[in-house]
Amino acid sequence: MARGKGFRTKGASFPLQVAAILLFFVLPLRGTQSNYRLCFTQVVGLPITNPNQPPTIDGVISGDPGWTQAWRYVFGNGTNGPGCTSGTPCSPNVAVQGIKDNTFLYLSFEVNHDHTYDDNDLIVITLSPTGNPGDDRRIHIYPNRTCVSPYIGCSPPKGPGSAPRLVEYWTNSSTWNTTTNSACLANPCDPNVTDCVPPNATLPAGFDVKVSNSGANNSQNVSWFVEVKLPIAAFQIPTTSGSTFGLYFDVIRIDGNTGGYSEYYWPPNKANGQTNGIGCAVETNTPSPSDWGNGTVNPNATTPCYGVNLDWTDITSNHSQDQIDVTSGNAFTAQLKNNSVDGTGAPVPANQITAVFSIANFGLPSNWTPVRRYPGIRYCQLGNESSVEYHRPHSNIQLPPPPRPMYPRES
Repeated sequence: MARGKGFRTKGASFPLQVAAILLFFVLPLRGTQSNYRLCFTQVVGLPITNPNQPPTIDGVISGDPGWTQAWRYVFGNGTNGPGCTSGTPCSPNVAVQGIKDNTFLYLSFEVNHDHTYDDNDLIVITLSPTGNPGDDRRIHIYPNRTCVSPYIGCSPPKGPGSAPRLVEYWTNSSTWNTTTNSACLANPCDPNVTDCVPPNATLPAGFDVKVSNSGANNSQNVSWFVEVKLPIAAFQIPTTSGSTFGLYFDVIRIDGNTGGYSEYYWPPNKANGQTNGIGCAVETNTPSPSDWGNGTVNPNATTPCYGVNLDWTDITSNHSQDQIDVTSGNAFTAQLKNNSVDGTGAPVPANQITAVFSIANFGLPSNWTPVRRYPGIRYCQLGNESSVEYHRPHSNIQLPPPPRPMYPRES
């Protein structure tokens, strides 16, 4: 558990009164750093509406089909958060997703059960594309603006498509934790000290990040959402088969009313088994790249991905393998697979797994108009066939439906 006397971040600070809370009801991928791996699969979208389309970067994660088939890493089941009832499924404390297309990596961060919006709310993302420290990248995203009790004079919660309060960017992991600021050296968590390590780089073209908030300022139960787009080429992400890149993230959620903070980071442990969070010294305590996990955009047999997963064919209905019945109830089943292992390669169980079923019911019901009977065409009823052939009518013609479903056949 991380502890400190203060929490220092960019732009605002306050004393730490409550120790950091680390909640990890998550499925470990593998137990050593080389085997902590997240696979960025190719976007698929949804058929008909947005096939092969990536997420829309607007800070609105829910309902965006661009996140279909993304990996999803969940921290906490949320049962202890404000607004949750013990024993009842609730939104996670934090959920992170990732997916890619041919040009970008996409990441989303969903943060729930926060008590306040704060200048110090922070997302840290680090990348090591080549293994060379000079090519390592660190991004700090400060999404929100502070609004604490008595909630007077606050900015309204951020709507969809909002810009974050601040984004900072560093390169070269061999220097980004090093400070010459005497105050920082004396107390790296001093809330009155800022700019221990000033940013040293400019984000590349194509990078984008957007934010949205949910929950009234004074509700003491707020959520904030962040979507990020990272250009693959500009960040030197390798794309050859089996290639990997170093990856780490830490979500720091501040309670401005108490001064406490919670961290949610991946990987959860350093190579020596210690916890892997940054803590209060956010500019000088980023974990070493040797303690990061890795990502891949092109896994193969030597760099597979592990976890809970399913294929499209693993979702079935009670009527047939791949059909639904439009006249009676349908029960859907998802057969999950768990190939998670620990650092020794031993299988590990997957607990507290939840599933959400969605249906893209294209054509149900139909707004097409049955074909009209026309002279010179003979219509034949096809036994008990309940379907009909439909044609869109001309906009100024009212075509009555036939008395029973029929198909036209040329005379």
